[in-house]
Amino acid sequence: MKLLILCSLSAVCIVFNLRCHPSKSMNKEIKQVIRVGNGGGFAGQENFVAIMEDGSIQSSGDESYTKLHKSVIQQLKSNITVLGLDNIQYNVSGNLYQFVEIPSGNGLRRMAWDPQSDEVPANLKLFFNNAVSIIKKNKK
Repeated sequence: MKLLILCSLSAVCIVFNLRCHPSKSMNKEIKQVIRVGNGGGFAGQENFVAIMEDGSIQSSGDESYTKLHKSVIQQLKSNITVLGLDNIQYNVSGNLYQFVEIPSGNGLRRMAWDPQSDEVPANLKLFFNNAVSIIKKNKK
């Protein structure tokens, strides 16, 4: 009797394991194209919005967004290169700061600045403002 129960239990576990095994497509992690955000102040809280490779937009808050078209993603990637952001090293943040994170190697590289500073590279501000504008247009 114990052998029958043990065999039955083993068979159920095997079947359950086969049915619940994630597919290859579920294991594929969606890469971030960019992250933009701001933070600092008394609480030191940081807010960000991430634009993903598949066009989805994820927020650190409760906002929801419509999915971006592939052409918008391609344009953002192109803007990173055309504006030379992949060659900029800029991290001069104040009490309050804005930031852009772009792909670099296996992760993201951050550039942060004080929004009141006049010394922020114009191409960095342009990219940030453009990305924020795209995100706002796609807010539900």
